[in-house]
Amino acid sequence: MKKINLSPLGIFTIIFALLITPSLAMSDSNIALNQPVTLNGEFFTGGWPGGYPVDKGTVVDGIFLPRSTEWDMGAVWWNTAYGGGGQNIVIDLQGNFSIESFIVQADDNDSYNLSDWDLNTNAWVLAYLLPVVGGWGMQTRPNPLDDSERYILGAPITTNALRIEANSGDGWYSVSEIQAYGTAVPEPTTILLVCSGLLGLLGFRRRLNR
Repeated sequence: MKKINLSPLGIFTIIFALLITPSLAMSDSNIALNQPVTLNGEFFTGGWPGGYPVDKGTVVDGIFLPRSTEWDMGAVWWNTAYGGGGQNIVIDLQGNFSIESFIVQADDNDSYNLSDWDLNTNAWVLAYLLPVVGGWGMQTRPNPLDDSERYILGAPITTNALRIEANSGDGWYSVSEIQAYGTAVPEPTTILLVCSGLLGLLGFRRRLNR
């Protein structure tokens, strides 16, 4: 068998490729899927007759409700007339991600703010203003007729959490699905550990060659 001698640059290239491969594989994945959800404020109060509460995790379960489903049947809903308003839904992504697009299903005749937690300023920043759309009940944005079409951001955002809240409307709001597409961002400590490991490996290789 022919012996292969790798240069330090060659070793670095191989390890770096192995490091980034998982992130590349996730580039077309919904990174919000089944992540922890927190409801802030009073929810499931002030609905219509027949309305019922659902598990908060349904907003990240990857499932869209049938188009035009009633706003308080199967979605996470709230009424700003109860609890003083200001309700919002927060998704903890459990890590840093670079996000490039969204799909959201929410009540048709309201607009919503979808914000990301800015890691530099430690503040919520608007990422996507969901507009009012036609139809009735639950409708997907950006295209109510296509649940797979994404809203593409002008530039990727890096964040570890998302928040959605009402922007304007009739006071009766609901969200049934939030999807965010992007890639994992290696944490600085991970990169430092990899670099330290590379330096150690190169040092060991030099000792063997002496």
